[in-house]
Amino acid sequence: MKMKYRVLLLFVFTVLFVQLRAQDTLYSVQLGAFKKEVAKDNFMVKDLNLIRTHDSLYVYTSGSFKTFNAADAYRKELQAKGQKDAFVVGIKDKKRILLEVNKSSAPASSGPVVPATAPKADTANHAGADSAKAAVPVIEDEGLSKVDEQTASTKKINTDQVNCVSLIKDADELYHSGEYDRCLSLLENGMKDCHLSKREREDAWIIRARVNLEKDNIPETDHALIKLMSTNPNFKPKEGAYQEDFYTRLNKISVRPMLSLGLHFGFNDAIYSNAKTYSVLEGVDYSAPYKSSPGYDVGGYVEFEFLNNISVNLGLDYSSLSYTRNLQGAVNNFSAMYNENLSYLSTPLYLKKYFGAKAMKPFIILGMNYSMLRRAVADISVQYTATDPTTNESDHFSISGNSIDQRPLRTDAIYGIVVGAGCSRRIKNFMFHADGRYVIGMNYFTNSFNRLNNEELILKYYYIDNAVTINKIQVSVSVAYIFHYHVKTLRK
Repeated sequence: MKMKYRVLLLFVFTVLFVQLRAQDTLYSVQLGAFKKEVAKDNFMVKDLNLIRTHDSLYVYTSGSFKTFNAADAYRKELQAKGQKDAFVVGIKDKKRILLEVNKSSAPASSGPVVPATAPKADTANHAGADSAKAAVPVIEDEGLSKVDEQTASTKKINTDQVNCVSLIKDADELYHSGEYDRCLSLLENGMKDCHLSKREREDAWIIRARVNLEKDNIPETDHALIKLMSTNPNFKPKEGAYQEDFYTRLNKISVRPMLSLGLHFGFNDAIYSNAKTYSVLEGVDYSAPYKSSPGYDVGGYVEFEFLNNISVNLGLDYSSLSYTRNLQGAVNNFSAMYNENLSYLSTPLYLKKYFGAKAMKPFIILGMNYSMLRRAVADISVQYTATDPTTNESDHFSISGNSIDQRPLRTDAIYGIVVGAGCSRRIKNFMFHADGRYVIGMNYFTNSFNRLNNEELILKYYYIDNAVTINKIQVSVSVAYIFHYHVKTLRK
């Protein structure tokens, strides 16, 4: 009878001992494992722990939880903040424990996974939990190394026969397993043989940069970062997602727009200057000013930034101008109202100098403008009083002409100097500009040689042109798409 009680007591103590040993297992979230110590600020977490392995690996974990579910919830929180490579590990006797988790709850780039043949512990205590409920702790060997942490799937990765579908995932697993040479070999073969999307190429260059940082290969790191920024010039890494040196080297990469194509729209107003006055009738003031009415400009341009903050611009614009002249005479109550509409096709060529290094930059413009006349149509109405010398009676006369083609009386091409200033704003691959320009006309827009060729205009309407130059004030807005960037490493 005593023997039965002893056996019963031994069984009870054995069960209690096993349960207490199971409760000794705590759960944490592994953030990374490195060959050398990295700055704790890289991880952007308050509760950060460091575990040293026998082969001098630095393993960083965060948090300490009694249940896997609590640790997994914390893992999801960290991944949402940018720690995409985080995964849950067990801590027992100050040793990491590999966990076999439900694949539906594991991250795409999770940590080591125990083969299916590994012994499994009872998971009844996790019944009714979420999809991450099945976690079986398996104690690691005393002599744990980076190679020992490779998963079965990682060992099966063939770097010679690339699986294009899982290339990035396989490379990420090799990187986190410390197999840097195999990771680089896989990516080099895959990027050569596979048709990768822009996002996949971006991820591939990120992994190559991180691997070369671990190998202390700075030239190859810079090469990978240059390729990364060439693939995505607007790449902005999340804080704490990569090594500290990753951000340091990335900040040494210069990215600037090089070739862009844009459209612009604006308004103009002309300033007409009389250089010489001609007349037909005595007593009529032919020095009356050319009064401008506002017009518009629309067109496109290409911009090539051949030096940092200095670009050359070539445009093609269509512009509309108009003006009126009111000629008055004291004799015979003479009055003539002349209105003309002009349109030009212009080709501005100018240099643009930007200032500053921020997304919003002021700039100045200096160049030349070549304008070809496309249209010149005029309307005129004349009123005057004439007295019959025999009867001494006065008659009032009114004559008008519409849609008179004035192109023969206009200069075909006008040359000018362009000066201006404005401000630009870059948003991803688009450049927005607002500027004002002053175009100084260098020759007359009226044709000095053909001034007297329109006899009807002179003899019937008593109208003649002066020698006049045009200066234009332009205000416009534009938007351009950046087709190519210049990417290079800044000098040390």
